[in-house]
Amino acid sequence: MQPGKLKLLTALTLFPLLLPAQGMISGFMNPRGTLDIAPGYGYEHFDEYRFGDEPRAEELTTISYNLFAEYSMSDHGSVVINLPYLYINENIRGVQDGSIFIKIRNGLREFSSGRLNTITAVGLTMPLSAYPTTIDTPIGYGAVQFQGRLAVQYNAGYGFFFHLQSGADFRFLSPLQTSIPILIRTGFGSAYYFVEGWVEWYNTLNNAVDQQVTGGAGSDWTRLGGTLYVPVYRGLGLAGNLAFIVGGRNIGLSSRYGFSLVYRHQSR
Repeated sequence: MQPGKLKLLTALTLFPLLLPAQGMISGFMNPRGTLDIAPGYGYEHFDEYRFGDEPRAEELTTISYNLFAEYSMSDHGSVVINLPYLYINENIRGVQDGSIFIKIRNGLREFSSGRLNTITAVGLTMPLSAYPTTIDTPIGYGAVQFQGRLAVQYNAGYGFFFHLQSGADFRFLSPLQTSIPILIRTGFGSAYYFVEGWVEWYNTLNNAVDQQVTGGAGSDWTRLGGTLYVPVYRGLGLAGNLAFIVGGRNIGLSSRYGFSLVYRHQSR
């Protein structure tokens, strides 16, 4: 399978919305004029929360609806957005924090066996509603966050890919919080399916101890996940995903599953 064909089968992953680091930046670049839209549903639950390093029995269920979109302004640049709506324990709900990124491919090397993309992305995440932040389980932190990402991805000609991504998040609270994500993904795409697995580590520097669930004192965590995408008909496809928090600090040890409908329109 040629790299150009693989790009046309890129799955759009639905990401855990309370933990957006794994998020929005893939290592694929689409041709100019491509629009990807993916409305999605997610269910996340935990019954143990780590307050600092201390585990306590705390139960929380989050249902999320979100809209992901990416539009390619050129073969080497795109704009990416994500808009989430959350239900927490069925009685706390609202539009959470929207994100917008500019994604640029600033390096491309061709090999006989495939190609290597180098991608830089910068973005902002900000509250889209005046949701309360002082309740026991807020839907967000009510803060603006600047995010920068650098990603490298190798796409083999037969459909295999390997992706490495890192960067920094700057959350404008008092005091300023700085976090470092590291993400590794690998998978395979064909004309009939796309599958990937990933591991992510996220670390807020100098974090304190949360006093309530999702208390906003910063967190460290490790998460494992995977995605399966299948095309359905002429630009339409379905994606499903699973993710698990396997350890960390100031984090709920959650499991999550999600589904999304993927639509791709190409102007050329």
